[in-house]
Amino acid sequence: MRVRVGNPMVRGVRRVLEDIAKDPRLEATALQTVGSKGWNGLVIIRRVRQPG
Repeated sequence: MRVRVGNPMVRGVRRVLEDIAKDPRLEATALQTVGSKGWNGLVIIRRVRQPG
């Protein structure tokens, strides 16, 4: 399965991951999985600091 960079779903996931990376209150890990139905994955996010 090939996913083009122009795919709106791919752009959306990348945007969310970029936004998480820019936020100093958050730590995150993204896990990609590949199976018979194609690519999938999940993101685990942890807030490390209170705002303010």
